[in-house]
Amino acid sequence: MVKKIIIISKSEIIKRGISSMVRNSFNIDVSLVSSVDELRKFKRLEDTFFLIFLDNANVDINSLTLDFNKSSKLEIISLCNDLSGSTNLKNNTVCLDITKKQMSDLISGVLRNNNIPEDRVVEVSSLSERETGVLRLVAKGLSNKEIGETLFISMHTVISHRKNITKKLGIKSISGLTVYAILHKLIDPA
Repeated sequence: MVKKIIIISKSEIIKRGISSMVRNSFNIDVSLVSSVDELRKFKRLEDTFFLIFLDNANVDINSLTLDFNKSSKLEIISLCNDLSGSTNLKNNTVCLDITKKQMSDLISGVLRNNNIPEDRVVEVSSLSERETGVLRLVAKGLSNKEIGETLFISMHTVISHRKNITKKLGIKSISGLTVYAILHKLIDPA
């Protein structure tokens, strides 16, 4: 089943803030829309799990769900604008001052409750400083020998670090590691 998160808000700050929290924790497609009317393009998608964050208390949630494809699952969470620090999942309501960890736990719980597997992002922080340095040089196209000379370590140590990086990130190809390094701003794509 495909997973898709849709954030509906007129505020770019709210959309981008929630999107950033989601993308930093999960490999889930996130779409940002400004109004409920823009959901038309998603309603006919088949075999999709939708998690919708809705920043509009005046929308009738029951009418919102009517046109979605029957082979899809739908979960709606309302965003409240106060900064009380409370999250009331029984009412499917989240306040805008939610932390990254709370957001991560919330999405994990929603996915678990709907029997949807979660694909978490492996954070760069799971790599040691040395592994991050090796990854940068791999992404820049240096050979194992050149990396060893640059970092003043043996070629065998470089190979060991590369194995650890591959294991931690689950990425085997140099091109995949390069894309990862660019996306995580470890190197400049220019």
